[in-house]
Amino acid sequence: MHQTENGGIWLMKSRFKLPRIRPEDTAMLLMAVLSSNLQSLPAVKQLTDAFVAEVLEGLSTNHKEFMLRVMQAIQFEPPAKDISIHGCLASLVKSIETRKKVRLWVYSQNQSGSWSTLSAPLWLELSTQNWKVFAHSSLHQKVCGFHIENLERVQLLDEDFDPQTIRRPRDQEAIPIY
Repeated sequence: MHQTENGGIWLMKSRFKLPRIRPEDTAMLLMAVLSSNLQSLPAVKQLTDAFVAEVLEGLSTNHKEFMLRVMQAIQFEPPAKDISIHGCLASLVKSIETRKKVRLWVYSQNQSGSWSTLSAPLWLELSTQNWKVFAHSSLHQKVCGFHIENLERVQLLDEDFDPQTIRRPRDQEAIPIY
């Protein structure tokens, strides 16, 4: 997770600080870092190569060199080689980059079956080798987290969303995870 403040960005649970950048570029830089680590997913490679190049092109020389060092230093292991997980991640990355809504099909052991929700994905998070997507869920009417391994399917839709209009939880608010 990250937190933005005064034009800078901080990775939570870390003392690592990026140089000051324009707040509107923060999300783009985070997606560039994340995208550079999803290169092993075949459906994502061409999309992320172009995206990373575009983001880096807009930076000053110092920021560009710094971001290249960060992207080389951060190495995530992709999730297990499961086609459905790769497909879900590829669709979610594309949704976040293009600001298109998705329909998530979620398997829930607690509810003994599957359910779906129209969602606006905001960010992906990797923690302890498990991917989660955080999205505004039309079913729950708030931002929720979804374990990628619990997603049966992700359908990318042709419906736009504006992340600026979505109320994000405050730090102290608990985000429900499914």
